[in-house]
Amino acid sequence: MEKLVTKFVVAVENTLADLCYLGRAVSMEQYAGLVSPEVLEQYIAGRYNEKTLTDSINNFSNQWLVTYAGPEPVGFACLSAKGKKPAALHDTRSIGITTFGLLQAFHDQPQLPQKLMELGRPYPAMWLTVYAESPLTGYFEKFGFVKGETVQQGQGELPLPFIYLLKA
Repeated sequence: MEKLVTKFVVAVENTLADLCYLGRAVSMEQYAGLVSPEVLEQYIAGRYNEKTLTDSINNFSNQWLVTYAGPEPVGFACLSAKGKKPAALHDTRSIGITTFGLLQAFHDQPQLPQKLMELGRPYPAMWLTVYAESPLTGYFEKFGFVKGETVQQGQGELPLPFIYLLKA
């Protein structure tokens, strides 16, 4: 297996193409069979399009990263100090992993989450939102996250139960 490299990204054509590809691939791996194909397509189209990604990458509150295995993109994440965070962290300075995706074939590779933990070190707490039945729950528990409150509405248009994972 090729060595994984995680890079900060800017909104350029090849990066946007990589993020659109990964957003679709990871969403299909995680949610196909859990929601109707129409709902899944709406979710992907709304989150992983060039305009939405460009706006998010260019937002100074966000730090986007992409992980590559050689030339192939295999994972992505966005760290942000903004966004809706869990009530338990309301008065705590924290950073959220507002977007995370890693192709299933690379779930045994800790490169991307380790980089996120390193970047989050200056903050007293970190959080992210995951589908309640996601294998990512156990994945992030290995990095010190614990299950928090249930999120009323899932991510975007996905009618699934989501939970916060917290690391303090």
